Amino acid sequence: ENIATVDGTGLVTALVPGTVTVTATTNDGGFTSSSVITVEAAPIPVTGIAVTPDAATVTEGGILQLTAAVEPSDADDAGVIWSSDDESVATVDGSGLVTALVPGTATVTATTNDGSFTSSSIITVEAAPVPVTGIAVTPDVATVTEGDILQLTAAVEPSDADDAGVIWTSDDENIATVDGSGLVTALVPGTVTVTATTNDGGFTSTSEISVLPRLDRVGSWSEPIPFGIVPVAVANLPDGRLVVWSSKYKDYFGGADGFTYTELFDPFMGPNGMPLGEKSTSTNHDMFCPGINNLPNGMILVTGGSSNAKATLYDYSTETWIATDNMNIGRGYQGSVTLSDGSVMVIGGSWSGGLAPQGEKIAELWRQETGWKVLPGLRSDILFNQNDLDFEEEGVYRADNHSWLWAAPNGKVFHAGPSEDMHWIDVAANGSFEFAGKRSNDTYSMKGTTVMFDVGKILKVGGATSYASGDAAKDNSYVIDINDENNVTVTPTVNNLQYSRTMHNSVVLPDGKVLVTGGLSTARVFTDEGARLNGELYDPETNTWSVVAGMQVPRTYHSVSILQADGRVFVGGGGLCVTCSNHLDAEIYSPGYLFDSDGNLAERPVISAPEAADYNSTIVVNGSAGIQEFSFIKMSSSTHSTNNEQRRIPLTFSGNGTYTLNVPDRNLLPPGYYMLFAIGANGTPSIAESVLVGVPTVLVEEVLVSPSYVDMQSGEIQLLEASIFPNNAEDQTVVWSSNDNSVASVDSNGVVTAVASGTAVILATSGDGRSMASANIIVDGGCTLSNVALGGMAIQSSVYGNGLASLAVDGNRVGGTPHSNSQGIADLQHTQEETSPWWQIDLGSSYFLEELLIYNRTDKLQSRLRDFHVFVSNTPFSTQESLQDLLENSNISDYYFAGSASLEETIELRTDGRFIRIQLSDNGILHMSEVEILGCIIGNSLCEGTTPVTISQSGPYLDSDDLQTLIGSPSGGTWSLASSDGTFDPSIGPGTYTVSYTYDNGEGCVQTAAENIIVKAACDGVPPIEISSFGPYLDTNQVQELTANPSGGTWSGASTDGTFDPGIGPGIYTVTYTYDNGLGCVQTESIEIKVISLDEECNLSNIAIGGTSTQSSTYGDGLASLAINGSTVGSSPNSNSSGSANLQHTLEEESPWWQVDLGSLYTLGNLKIHNRSNGFESRLNFFYVLVSPTPFPDGSGLGDLLSDGEVESYYFSG
Repeated sequence: ENIATVDGTGLVTALVPGTVTVTATTNDGGFTSSSVITVEAAPIPVTGIAVTPDAATVTEGGILQLTAAVEPSDADDAGVIWSSDDESVATVDGSGLVTALVPGTATVTATTNDGSFTSSSIITVEAAPVPVTGIAVTPDVATVTEGDILQLTAAVEPSDADDAGVIWTSDDENIATVDGSGLVTALVPGTVTVTATTNDGGFTSTSEISVLPRLDRVGSWSEPIPFGIVPVAVANLPDGRLVVWSSKYKDYFGGADGFTYTELFDPFMGPNGMPLGEKSTSTNHDMFCPGINNLPNGMILVTGGSSNAKATLYDYSTETWIATDNMNIGRGYQGSVTLSDGSVMVIGGSWSGGLAPQGEKIAELWRQETGWKVLPGLRSDILFNQNDLDFEEEGVYRADNHSWLWAAPNGKVFHAGPSEDMHWIDVAANGSFEFAGKRSNDTYSMKGTTVMFDVGKILKVGGATSYASGDAAKDNSYVIDINDENNVTVTPTVNNLQYSRTMHNSVVLPDGKVLVTGGLSTARVFTDEGARLNGELYDPETNTWSVVAGMQVPRTYHSVSILQADGRVFVGGGGLCVTCSNHLDAEIYSPGYLFDSDGNLAERPVISAPEAADYNSTIVVNGSAGIQEFSFIKMSSSTHSTNNEQRRIPLTFSGNGTYTLNVPDRNLLPPGYYMLFAIGANGTPSIAESVLVGVPTVLVEEVLVSPSYVDMQSGEIQLLEASIFPNNAEDQTVVWSSNDNSVASVDSNGVVTAVASGTAVILATSGDGRSMASANIIVDGGCTLSNVALGGMAIQSSVYGNGLASLAVDGNRVGGTPHSNSQGIADLQHTQEETSPWWQIDLGSSYFLEELLIYNRTDKLQSRLRDFHVFVSNTPFSTQESLQDLLENSNISDYYFAGSASLEETIELRTDGRFIRIQLSDNGILHMSEVEILGCIIGNSLCEGTTPVTISQSGPYLDSDDLQTLIGSPSGGTWSLASSDGTFDPSIGPGTYTVSYTYDNGEGCVQTAAENIIVKAACDGVPPIEISSFGPYLDTNQVQELTANPSGGTWSGASTDGTFDPGIGPGIYTVTYTYDNGLGCVQTESIEIKVISLDEECNLSNIAIGGTSTQSSTYGDGLASLAINGSTVGSSPNSNSSGSANLQHTLEEESPWWQVDLGSLYTLGNLKIHNRSNGFESRLNFFYVLVSPTPFPDGSGLGDLLSDGEVESYYFSG
């Protein structure tokens, strides 16, 4: 009953859960029946519900778990049903998990199963946030000038991302900084990476920023300018242009003689200048590796090189190259410098013309008026010492190359290197030198550079301890101050170069700074590996270096640089070989002074200057106001990293707007053309004015001695007076000497002392040794024999090499060569091989002649002196008289020597005379080491104290010159030989003519003077006219343009305007071209042009195919037949994996040829050549096409074929 009770009616009352059996028992019988009652627990009803959270915000696409708490917690039925009142906004599943669909608000309700109690949650669905997916910074690469700013932009992706914030950073804030907005501030040159990083996601993007130095600090470069050649050498011209050249080839070198490719460059054409097209010279001088000088008259002198003894002049006014006197000593890579007197000195140069281990490349001195003079006191081994040789693996072959020579303020030459030793050089007399000290601690620095940037201050830069043996380049530099001859100082620069260099170039700028360009890190030739592209700038005010802008093209071995008149710098070339990179181009550097701080072109001052200036004077220059500085920079020339001509000399001045400039002396400004620059307050230079500064020193032309004849008694003294002509000659020094001091001596003032009975000749020699005069002294009426040939004036019929006539009376009896001997001096006279060559001398007075001694050549060629005549006369020989004329002249004494002369021969004369000629009787060569004539003066006391007779004339003349008036002094005498009335007509033609003038004072003194007058052809040295025509033509051809060089002449004959019309019909027509150079040379050249007619049935076709071809030689597999195999494209004479040989190819040789036999006679319309197609096209140049009806003879040379009347020739000039 604890579980359930039952009443009398059977009503069971369940009390507690459990099981109970309820039994019914009958009263009657006690029958029972039971019911098993299970009492279950009573159900717990739901009384309420609570949903949490009751409000929430969910991002669209997100989910949220709601929780429903049924009350009581033990309610029998805790089940609920979830629902959303807006399932478009949010849905809810049976577990209460809400899914947010779109922004909005939805009420989510939970309803109990038991009792339907409800509870809700207000769900706010928010839009989903936009995340950052990336970032891009623009620009991603940029350049900015130091000190400037640059705004970078960061684009966050997507553009509507919720968090677009970024953080900016720089990886090197020493170079550039960046602020929070992406604004970059450039601080110093360099490269920096600026990064933008997103707040959301940490995405990054960068910009590579190159900070450039300011243009006004580092300058800028032009694009490369193509040339037709590799500019290996360059020179300034007075008209502002440059002339450059390579070698006998445009892009490589080799051989000795020939021509040279040259090209003019005009800096003022176009924005960066323009090359004017390559040409070739006609002087047979390959001017590769030469010495170069800018002469006082603006001409360029080029010496030696591949053609090691040759010398050539360039005349900028006519654009012509002119051969001049050969040097005595062949040389290449020599040092050369123009001196304060206008002469040129060269020394060294073992690269060409033979080695000089004992200093055989002796210095030489040149003036255009006098030619070359060897300076035996200046041997080339002063250019190096043993330490230098220990460094230089190639020995003297390199050690005496490219010497640094500078005309110094003391009038001497300063040798600054490349040796570690420095020297003072004096070119007076035979030349001498003094040690000037070591170049501080600097060692041998071959292929370094020097430049005079201020008065007596030379900057030495870089180099290496070998020419090309792979040694590391130097980065050192020194300032050499040579203003005090007795205290040369060498001061290192504060800092070294940033880039070590050898084979570079240095140029002084108008502001005194020095620009160094190009070069290599090691001493190697024909390579660009290790090339230095950045320039560096030396500032003398701070004695420091800084790096400037870099060029595009490596400028290494065989490159050049030079200052232009516009203040910019020409830098070009490099290469010149078959296998290396050839740089047939140049770049123009604009220094920083041409720009303002914004990088724009700065305002330049303008000046107007006179065309010429003299030394120790003033010139007036008009110009812009406020000019701060003026300077002269000498027009110069450069090759192989050597330029001894450039120098900058600042000028003192006064005024403003109109300026008075003070011009210093010739020791600071060797005569020549200079660029006058003015610098404004902003530091920018003007465009230069070309000014001719000074003239060469005036040379002595003649020495006169008075009296020229004196009778004296023993013990007497006599003052002789010497006059130098012209009287403005720079060197007025006279050196006195006697040929016999036992008879009469003379002191340094010309005071003669009679010593003993006899005759003596007193010589007065000019200080430069080029001129002399004599006075004859008779003591006590005696006659003693002495060599009266000394001091005489010698001439000869022709000259071979350097074998001048004067060498036979120079006092040297031993001679073996007309060229340079071991002492560097020609030591015998030598004519060309010709008919009856002759040598003669004017003794200056009449002498009694006892005998003539001839000292023959001493090197086994004595037999050439044979079968000769000795003629003696009291009147001059005419150079026009033949041998037969002389033999038939009864007033001339003749002494004949039969057979071959031995080493010494004596010919007894025993006659009197003044003029002696030695002449071969037949064709041959005349050479003698020395001629001595023993005699004594024939006295005439009636002439004592009288003025000697002289002839004045201003020759040599051109054969186009007008009639000339000669002046005889004293006046009133008579003329003979080439002049009978005191006039001379040069139109007689080229040659040497003797005029004689005799004066009788009426008191018994009769004196005669003679002069040789030289007449040159007006066209000497002028290149011949060249007419280019490609005939014959067909009568159906169009009008043809004819070309001639030089241009500007006149046409006549079948062309009057330089055109030719083949339509004139078949035939041979003569065209004539005449050119007048305005200097007396009028040249005429004619050509014949053939016109042919084709039959109407003749159809032009290639008839070469099927012909038989041959050639002078074969290189590789380049057979002659490959030129007529029908293939017009060819690149190689070799068979390789890429295919067969496809062009004909000869060896490198003299005048190589290719020819074809067409098999039959044809009418030829034209010839077409398809050139090689892989970069060597320039090898096919300056060739002839020869056409003949018969085979070309075997062994015939080009000259033979050109002179063969059956052979038609067509010349291709280019």
